Formats: sequence, C-alpha cells, structure tokens
Amino acid sequence: MIVLLIISVIVAASYCLLMVRFNKAWNKIPEFNSTTVEPFIQVTVIVPVRNESENINAVLHSLMKQSYPKHLLEIIISDDHSEDDTAKIAKEFFQNYTMVDGCFLDNSKVKVGSKKHALKSAIELSKGELIITTDADCVHNKDWILEMVSFFTIHKPVMICGPVLMAGDSSFIQQFQTTDYLSLQACGAASLFLERPLLCSGANLLFTKRAFYEVGGYDNNLGNASGDDTFLMLKMYDRFRGKVQFLKSVNSIVTTTCASTIGDFVAQRFRWISKISYYSNSFIKGFGYYIVFVNLWLVILLFAGFNSPIAWLVFFSILFTKTFVDYALLSNAAKFFNLKMEKSTFFCMEVVYPCYLLRLLFGFLRGTFSWKHRLHNN
Repeated sequence: MIVLLIISVIVAASYCLLMVRFNKAWNKIPEFNSTTVEPFIQVTVIVPVRNESENINAVLHSLMKQSYPKHLLEIIISDDHSEDDTAKIAKEFFQNYTMVDGCFLDNSKVKVGSKKHALKSAIELSKGELIITTDADCVHNKDWILEMVSFFTIHKPVMICGPVLMAGDSSFIQQFQTTDYLSLQACGAASLFLERPLLCSGANLLFTKRAFYEVGGYDNNLGNASGDDTFLMLKMYDRFRGKVQFLKSVNSIVTTTCASTIGDFVAQRFRWISKISYYSNSFIKGFGYYIVFVNLWLVILLFAGFNSPIAWLVFFSILFTKTFVDYALLSNAAKFFNLKMEKSTFFCMEVVYPCYLLRLLFGFLRGTFSWKHRLHNN
C-alpha cells in the first residue's frame, strides 16, 4: 500500500505541474489583432477528399465566400479514390463557379491511396506561394484566409498552425468529442509555445511551398494513414526553429463536425493514434505514454479498492485533482472558442475518459482499423 501511495502522489503531482504549465503557456500566447494588410500573395487551398459527397458542397461554398481576393486564390479538391459522387459534385461546382481558379484532381491512377498522396499531388500542381490545407467536413469564417495570410505577412513563419473547433449537438457523445478535441488543441498550441511541439491539425494549416520541399514534404511517411499534419510540422520545426507558430485568432477558427456514431468516433481516434509508433520524437512518445499511464493508474486504483478501500480514497483524490487542473486549462481554451462548459458534464467526461483511452489502447495493440471503407495497419 505504501508503494501505491507513493506512485499516486508522484502521478498526481507531475500531472498537475504539466497541466498548470500548459495552462500558463496557453494564456501567454498572444491573440492576433487583425490589421489591414493589402493582399498580394498567391494562395492555394487544398482539400483532400475521400467519399465526401455529403460534405463537399458545404466546404466549397464556404471557400467561395472567403474575403480573400479571388484572383489570388486557387482551390484544389484532391481525390483519394472516392467511391461515391464526390468527383461529380466537385466538377459540377467548378463549372458553375468560374470566378475562382478551382479544379478537381483525380488521383485514381495512383495505385496506393492515402491522404498524403492526395495532398502531395495537389501541392505539385499548385500555383500558390502559400499552401493552406483543410478538410471536406469543415466550414470557415469568411476572413479565414485573409487572417492567415495577414499573420504570415507580418510574422513571416514557414508554417502556421490554426485553431480548429469540433462542434456538435448537446448529446453526451458529441460533447465528449468536442471537449476531447479542445484538449488536443489547447495542448498542441501550448506545447508549440513551450518549444516542445506535440501536434497540429491539417484542417487548418498554412505553409510555404518552398519550405515544404526543403524538408522533403511527406517523404518517409507517405504510407501512414494519419500524420500528414504533425509529421510535416515536426520536420518544419526541426529545420526552421521559431518559424512554426500557432495563430490564436477568432477569425482563423475552422469548424469541423463530430463523428455521428460511436463507431465512427472510435475509428477516427484509432486513425489519429496509429501514427504514434512512427514518431522519432521521444518527447511526443513519452507524453503519449505518460497520459496513458496516468489514466491506467486510475483504473488500477479503482480495482485495487475492492481489496483495500483506501485505494478508492486515493482514486477519488487523484480524479478530483486531475479534473480541477484539466478544467482550468480547458475552460480557458473554451473561452477563446466561445464554448460553454458545464461542470457536471465535464466531471462525467473525466470519469469516462480512462475507459475511453484504454479502449483506444487495446484497439491500437490489435494493429488494424478501418477508416472510410479502407483497412489500415498501425
């Protein structure tokens, strides 16, 4: 029991210190105040798609409403072996909206399909000096591109990691997804500010074409099901220290949708964590294993309580402590995203989270998962 108590104190103390540090870092990231910058840079927005017939119209209309000058904007819908009407819808759209330079890129001749192949082929075709990637299930503020380019013009980074909000309805499963994704955004932004980058999102990412080729693009991880964003960000960060930045601006928020079913939600998260074994960055691997261990330790304490009720007291002490520091960080991030967080719902999520994380761990150890009708290996 003494050993159990010692480990519990170390777990609780270290987790608190980590989250407090992230919270301070998030609060220190300056919010970008939009300034009037005369646009002059050619921009290519790339949307990789696979079986997105339900979403493609919405994202295209969202891009057409952008305030960025149309003569400086190119849109490429790059297809990853879609099996539905995505191609037909996109082609018809560009035929009707000729005021912008847009095209549908068919990658069906590429034998090995992947999101990275779709992105790579679009970048090779692109005309823009700046590349912006987003996803087909996203919608954007009308000043999104203008905000990203303004930040680039002023600060001259080689990559901008933009904020992404996962929005859903009031159901518990969708609120869980929203909060879980909020934690990823907060930790990703804070870690980049602390110069120990963990992750970013390809749903809102800007980089220069020159830097992309200088770091070798997606080479060495083209076959991975996920990580087009984070692997590239880490390459950029290693090559251009101080030139990869998070843009904390309300106008730059991109909104994506929650998975509609529990199965889709779990499959999506399997895809996200599938890349962890390919990371060469020891800090990212260590951080991932540490978070798993913290939650696994809570489960161990819960079961240990059946033999010694003291373990339950320790379990609830760590859980409440963890909930407090998590809420402090996420409530600050929620204010930026204009999200309302109910304390009772958040506590329920904290209770469920260890089980959810272990479910993902067992799925990861199994080695295979399915995403968009395609089987992948970890």
